[in-house]
Amino acid sequence: MTTIDSSMKFDGDVESESEVKIEGHVRGRIQAHTLVLEKTAQVIADVKSDTFSNAGHYQGHASGIRLAKLLAGSQTSGEIECKALHTEEGAIVNARILMSQS
Repeated sequence: MTTIDSSMKFDGDVESESEVKIEGHVRGRIQAHTLVLEKTAQVIADVKSDTFSNAGHYQGHASGIRLAKLLAGSQTSGEIECKALHTEEGAIVNARILMSQS
């Protein structure tokens, strides 16, 4: 697992074949098997991930997602392409959601 903690600001590409947890600020592109944005996360990025979980602030285009979880207190804007979507009460979603079976 790779963690970008709350004291970090990162501009660029993040690539991992496992889990990436973000607590800080990221701008760029992220590719990971599992992407977890914690409550303190501030992310502006294009994302490719199998599983995407947002408890923080996300803006961008997320694709290739099997399961997207938008948790209570999160803010999501942009576009999410996923097969399944779980949205908790209290999540703020201002995004285009594209769902497919394949």
